[in-house]
This record gives sequence, C-alpha cells and structure tokens, in this order.
Amino acid sequence: MEASNNAPGKSLLKAVGIIYIILSALSLLGSLFSFDIISIITSGWGVFVGIFAVLNCENLEKAKTIKLFAMIDIVVTIIGVIIAAIVAISTLGALLGVAGAIGAIIGSLLIGAIGLVLPILLLVGANRNLKAQ
Repeated sequence: MEASNNAPGKSLLKAVGIIYIILSALSLLGSLFSFDIISIITSGWGVFVGIFAVLNCENLEKAKTIKLFAMIDIVVTIIGVIIAAIVAISTLGALLGVAGAIGAIIGSLLIGAIGLVLPILLLVGANRNLKAQ
C-alpha cells in the first residue's frame, strides 16, 4: 500500500470521511431504535465509506475504490430521491392536489441535492488523487 505525501485529495477525503463517519453513526443510532433495516444498512455503509476514506486518503492506489464508493452513493441517492418524490407526489398530490405535488417535487429535489454534497466531494477528492498517479 503506497501512501503518498503527494496526494492532492488527502485533506478533502479526510474531512469528508470524518463527516461521513459522524453523520452515518448518528443515523445508525437512530435506525437501530426504529428497527429500520434499510436505514441500518445505508448508515452502516456510510460509516464504512467514511472510515475507508480517512484511512486511505493518502493512498493513491485506493483512489479508484473511493471513487467507486462515491459513485455508488450518488446513484443510490438519486434512486432514493426518485422514490421519495414518487411517494410524496402520490401522497401529497392526493391530499393537496397540484400544489402538494409541486411542493413534493421541490422538497425531494432539495433533499436530494443536500444528500449529494458529500458523495460529490468524495468523488472530487478521489479524482484529485487519481490525477496524481
């Protein structure tokens, strides 16, 4: 395993990894109390990704793996936003009509955009390290 002082994505990967760990661990605690299996799995994944990013932020050889993890998170987040939008549109649309459906779409897009910030930053850090190879 090659650790390098010339890893330009090191600081970004370490910072984002720490945030992943903290937020995912808090989410995992909440998920354990609600017995929500999907949330337990996704929160556990987030903790794993965060730890992996922190431990390998200087390792240029692991940049591809970190990039893959980031892309998986981006795809899963987008799928989650689409599902949440469909559920919200059907629920709020039925209750509040067109205004409720529009509000559901806007809300889902905002939550999705927030949910994409960390994986995109992880992807940027991994790409910086890949360019340094």
